[in-house]
Amino acid sequence: MPKDLEQLATARTDELTLMTTEPFFQLFSVGEEVVRHVGLFDESYYPAHYQDIDYLRRVSHNGFHVKHMDLGVKQDESAVIRANEVARGIITKVDEDNRDYYQMKTRSNDYSAGHWSLTRRRRNEWLR
Repeated sequence: MPKDLEQLATARTDELTLMTTEPFFQLFSVGEEVVRHVGLFDESYYPAHYQDIDYLRRVSHNGFHVKHMDLGVKQDESAVIRANEVARGIITKVDEDNRDYYQMKTRSNDYSAGHWSLTRRRRNEWLR
């Protein structure tokens, strides 16, 4: 929706801007200052799930403001899952693995961008 993109273009460089409705990350903007201090999304969350709440946790920990915008975009289903029939059958395993990783980061007060892991990528690979 063009009006949504125009509104999102007003996002500040020192904020994380999310939708007001869930899922909050269906349309978002990460300000340049946020990326400089917080880093990028943790690629260890592969292929999907928990990377958004991990990033939100890290942004909040680093003291950046999270702004919510009322935008008209509607997500009807996870694009990652919908794009791949095989994914539907094993999403539970991947979700559990990523949840365990998120809980480990939370318990250990790990606010890093994580580290890309070949082991996690292979374990959670959808197309075997």
